[in-house]
Amino acid sequence: MRRLWWRYLTVSPRRSLRFLVYLGIGSVAASTWAWLAVSAVFGGFSQFLEEVFQRVDPHLRIEGPGLTPALKEELSRWPEIKAIAGVYEGIAVLRHGERQVVVRLRGIEPGYELVSGIGSHLVGGEGFPLRPRSALIGSGVAAALALSDTEQEWPVWLYLVSSVRTLAMSGEAAIQRKSLSVQGIFSVQKDYDESWVIVRAEEIPVWREAPYTMLEIRLHDPRSIQLVKAKLQRTLGPAYTVKDPRAQHADVYRVLAQERLLSQWGLGLMLVLVAGGVLSVLSALLIYHRRDWAVYQALGASESWRYRLLFGLAVGVIGGGFLGGALIGTLTVWTQARFHWLKLRGGEGFLIQHFPVKLSVGDYLVLIALLSGLLVMIYFYLLHLLRRFSLRALLQGD
Repeated sequence: MRRLWWRYLTVSPRRSLRFLVYLGIGSVAASTWAWLAVSAVFGGFSQFLEEVFQRVDPHLRIEGPGLTPALKEELSRWPEIKAIAGVYEGIAVLRHGERQVVVRLRGIEPGYELVSGIGSHLVGGEGFPLRPRSALIGSGVAAALALSDTEQEWPVWLYLVSSVRTLAMSGEAAIQRKSLSVQGIFSVQKDYDESWVIVRAEEIPVWREAPYTMLEIRLHDPRSIQLVKAKLQRTLGPAYTVKDPRAQHADVYRVLAQERLLSQWGLGLMLVLVAGGVLSVLSALLIYHRRDWAVYQALGASESWRYRLLFGLAVGVIGGGFLGGALIGTLTVWTQARFHWLKLRGGEGFLIQHFPVKLSVGDYLVLIALLSGLLVMIYFYLLHLLRRFSLRALLQGD
């Protein structure tokens, strides 16, 4: 039977029919390659973002009311917790000369570097510990203020409002003004670089008696994140929210998932169109050799034998295209991961200069499931067509 498959697919007397068969196999291979390449890019960017976030973000973040130093001290005694830090957060305005920018002001305590690795991402200046009246700012904030380094011509002024109500009651007197020196400039990722300004919490009067905005935790074993998260949630109750690394950037991952889904819908539609072309090719192949099927019946070939031969033809086109495309796609992804031959346009100032790629077993399984479904539909249509090529139909001149 294998020889028959090979003869029908490659040794057809009509050159145009052979060309159509090769074109069908090639179209399936191209679709498979495109699916794997696009999936690898989305998987690579997702992994890259996770690695970036892991360098800077805590393993766990607690948000809620009543985050006091006493609670922090109690949690610090848990054996799973390596370090814990209280963090204050608010909105402020940073001004330098004639330029100003709205920033997310983060007030930290001594030892914050044990929880977050943001100090290791400096592009200028010095990291922790923070000197009095100093700040670490993101590179996007520095660019908005026209700060090329930590040596500034004019002072950097910080304007902070405790609340809208206080501003309405006290007017400009409610605005706290404070001069800062830029100790360091960091570059991590857009969300951080364009908004974060880190200062010593003890130097901001409004935070001296207030509860923490959040508690950030670094664990001894990152593999225990989910277990410790569940334990913290049970201990603290529903009034508090415990966020793991993915929950801390849920919006970013949601956008990535939506974009990936849209791309897969587009590639799935392309596979459907390719399946239509494959169906046309196999139908032409079957019609051209229609007398063969009647001869097989006259020679006593069973229905199951003929059905297996037909199924083999469909598998030969779709399976052959998939194997070829999977091989080329895997090789493309491997060479990109190893040699970085495809560069990012305008990536010179970014953390990476090439497209990150990563394939998972799930990418192959989803593609196999789609092609298998299309194969079944094509087979049943061809089966319906085959039943017309019976010995009786041949004798009747069909």
